[in-house]
Amino acid sequence: MQQHKTSDRLTKLLLANQGLINQQMQFVLSQSATLKAEHFFPLYLVTAQQVLDQYDEESEEKLNELVMTLFNEFVILFSGRYIGTDGRFPELTDSTGKLISVFKDLFLFNAKDFLAISVNSILRLSRSGINVEKVVEHICKTKPQTIREYGIIILTSAWLNGLSEYRMEALSKLPEISLANISSLFTFDRSKLTENTLKSAIDGMKKNPWINFDTAINNSGKMELIVHWVGGFTGFDGYFLEPPEIKISNSEIILYDSTNQYVLHADVYGVRLVRSQSDNTEKGTSSGVFHCTEHAVIECGEKVLKIQNKGMLRSASQVATTLAVSFERSFKVAVIGAGKI
Repeated sequence: MQQHKTSDRLTKLLLANQGLINQQMQFVLSQSATLKAEHFFPLYLVTAQQVLDQYDEESEEKLNELVMTLFNEFVILFSGRYIGTDGRFPELTDSTGKLISVFKDLFLFNAKDFLAISVNSILRLSRSGINVEKVVEHICKTKPQTIREYGIIILTSAWLNGLSEYRMEALSKLPEISLANISSLFTFDRSKLTENTLKSAIDGMKKNPWINFDTAINNSGKMELIVHWVGGFTGFDGYFLEPPEIKISNSEIILYDSTNQYVLHADVYGVRLVRSQSDNTEKGTSSGVFHCTEHAVIECGEKVLKIQNKGMLRSASQVATTLAVSFERSFKVAVIGAGKI
């Protein structure tokens, strides 16, 4: 995390609001058994200084409003279920500063909602384990005109950078943002993108999660088997205590062992396991386009895939164009998609 010195100007603004800040700080600390003032306040000071650095020419009244809006949002976000851990603070601070810097006009227009979306999103991204800096850089390629468009861009970028559970929500909301921003998110030639081609592409991607944006827009590509790996042993930051089993429940692929159960979210852009809260252990019908043998030979049309060095197949389930396969000697699960790239 970059080091920032608290300026005399920020000190003056904080002293002018000292009573309210002390009151809010007491509220924060009373709501959390884990958050300490020495963690929360330095984080706030760094981000507040970044705000002042960006708006050097604004009036004292406007700066006071922005600095206190920032403080109130940090109080809300850190006083309950949004509390982060010490290790997340550098990402939160630097990423928030980056977003404020790039989207200055949007922040000035609605600081409260901008911060609520930004800080909340960064915390969620941090907890997901993906590269927050990479997602923020992706977002910063766009030019949102409204807070809602900004929120949809964050959602879409999170999906494209590995959070597959957001795929359907992002695709449903994609038509609400400008074609220029869609082109920036997918690194696609703007001249080839129209409302009609976008609608057709979204429909195709909803039907088959293993078709990427370029292929869907151009209606091109050839059928390929795409392989992701997920899982791992809990002792090495994985998910399972023993080689997992696979089942179908409510048209979803479920990976589980004796103590853990996860819903599989997978598409051409990535794969994710999200802990399942359901107590439903009923196995549904596995139905899709694949055929696989006990020796992990997987067939889909004319395509054949042999998974080596994982031993005999333990269990396999499929839904439409997605197949998950576990093995007798492995904590990892192969996720295979039949798509076009």
